[in-house]
Amino acid sequence: MAAFVVTPEDIKNFLVKPSADNQEGILFAYETNPGAVESVLPAGLNHVDDVVKGYAVVVQDPSFSAPYMEVSMFVNAEHDGIVQPYFLAGAVHGPGTESRMVMGTQAYGFPLKRAEDILVRRQGDRIYFSLVRRGSLLMELEAQIGEFNDGKAADALAAPAGAQLGKAYYGVSGD
Repeated sequence: MAAFVVTPEDIKNFLVKPSADNQEGILFAYETNPGAVESVLPAGLNHVDDVVKGYAVVVQDPSFSAPYMEVSMFVNAEHDGIVQPYFLAGAVHGPGTESRMVMGTQAYGFPLKRAEDILVRRQGDRIYFSLVRRGSLLMELEAQIGEFNDGKAADALAAPAGAQLGKAYYGVSGD
């Protein structure tokens, strides 16, 4: 559905069962300073831990737009005994940017921003991503594919107990 003229069937099925197929990217997690997560949570959400989680991904075959690249970050928050990811920030770049931004805001409640550039690259067992917005390099990560560099990373990237996985992104698929 990435054309100016769409069929009535495309319109009927838009966001009914959205898919973002043929992805490649990286999941990341890092522990931030104590209090940093608490300072960004709105009233009513409670601090769970000091771990920021995110992903950088190239989506080659989404059902709702042309291909795009995305970087997003989340933290765990608790409300009424339920732990869920809370969206912190996200940016999109590429031909499907506008459709993805609308879908992110309207369907998922993720206020995505337009990036100037997102680069996700894999060479052998190395992966790299960078995010540029308004002329500033905001994020850059290079990693070797394989074992986690911290034993807590696997736990940080797993879904929290009781989470509804259809409500948030936890991972990307690819080679």
